[in-house]
Amino acid sequence: MQLPGYNLRNGLDQYHANGIWGQRWFSCVFMDDARLSWAGDRFHHREPMGVALRPYRPIMQGHGGILHLWGSEERRLRAKHALYKMTETLRWPNKSHAEIDKLYTLAFDPSLNRQFDQDWRYAPVPDGWWAHREHLKSTMPWQEWECGQLYREHGAARFAGLNLFGVCGHVMAEAG
Repeated sequence: MQLPGYNLRNGLDQYHANGIWGQRWFSCVFMDDARLSWAGDRFHHREPMGVALRPYRPIMQGHGGILHLWGSEERRLRAKHALYKMTETLRWPNKSHAEIDKLYTLAFDPSLNRQFDQDWRYAPVPDGWWAHREHLKSTMPWQEWECGQLYREHGAARFAGLNLFGVCGHVMAEAG
């Protein structure tokens, strides 16, 4: 089963309406099958591979679905993408740093891949989609701490060529 997916950006009140993060469908349920698996360097592949799955979409875009907090806070998004870059560098050492860097910098620079859009547009989250928000107030994203740990453990040279958005320097300075 797939539901409309809304990638929030710059707060809880708007989502990407176009581009790679707009008009998305998120799989939330599938029937188990021994042939299904996640393999290779498909870090963000939501659906398992191995058998062709038929999507069931019980509701249309704009009528509810899954609110993904992916980009709701810029600090957390930068830390998350820096951590993705570091993790892919460690998991797949033969993967090009330039390829990794481009993939996770796309979230901040749509010009890196023009096949998706010219400029991003946003749509407002309908009032009724949020009942209470106080529990969503943020603290230091855990991804920042993890980036600092990986940086200390593996050293700066291991991540050379990756734009880590200043996250590691920020965490190292806070750690003293």
